[in-house]
Amino acid sequence: MAEPDWEGLLIDSPQLAMSRGLCRFLVEEVIRNATIGRSLARLCMEAGLVVRSVVTVAPVFRDFTVADQVFGLRRNVARAIDAGYLDPNAAGWIEDLGSRPFLASALLFLVAAEMPAD
Repeated sequence: MAEPDWEGLLIDSPQLAMSRGLCRFLVEEVIRNATIGRSLARLCMEAGLVVRSVVTVAPVFRDFTVADQVFGLRRNVARAIDAGYLDPNAAGWIEDLGSRPFLASALLFLVAAEMPAD
């Protein structure tokens, strides 16, 4: 099974406070269980499963359009502005990111677990 840990979302930007504010908004307001990835192995063990492996991967997005589709960057920046997590200048910030070399990454936990042998 695989689950992201949204606190592991990283967006390269000269305006670090903007990317941090967006990530904080996603973790606190948008994603229901934003840190489920880091808890996945423990939850499997608590459910009686035997955890065989835990691996993390961090896919890198260099295409802004793809990252916007995956993470809803523009949409969530607008929502973060409305919620007070970002100031109105964030609308220009996210558009600027789309016009320059872009890089974002997200942390994903992959857990292989199975029922214990009887």
